[in-house]
Amino acid sequence: MHIFRSLLLAVLLVFATKAHGVIFNLVSPSAAVAIGSEVRLDLLVLNPGAEALSLQLPGIIKGSLCDETHCWPVELKAAAISGQVQVAPGGFSVREYRVTLPRQAAGILVLDITEPVAAKVAIKPAPDCSRERPCRLR
Repeated sequence: MHIFRSLLLAVLLVFATKAHGVIFNLVSPSAAVAIGSEVRLDLLVLNPGAEALSLQLPGIIKGSLCDETHCWPVELKAAAISGQVQVAPGGFSVREYRVTLPRQAAGILVLDITEPVAAKVAIKPAPDCSRERPCRLR
């Protein structure tokens, strides 16, 4: 459901801005996640153009993850081996990445990447997680 809402928002942005280039969007987990855990983030690649496209996405994307007081460098690692993405005209593709949240983080987290595209996404930790009471990982 969360992917559908993000996809719908991205499609609406395409029509609102009449963009002709490729559009990228990061999608956060739909449920709260445990601090210190590995979480899945999806990179959506939308092609509003009239021609199919093929592009190479990196296996690792570097970014920063910030809470209200601290920032940490992080790496998003692709779950798939091949970085080649094919997107049909008017279509989209999803590339799964994984990132480990720092154990010292607390509150709402903001992940920011600038390469290969600029994107930000908020990540919601489980309500019982804090610096004082870290989540117990199973």
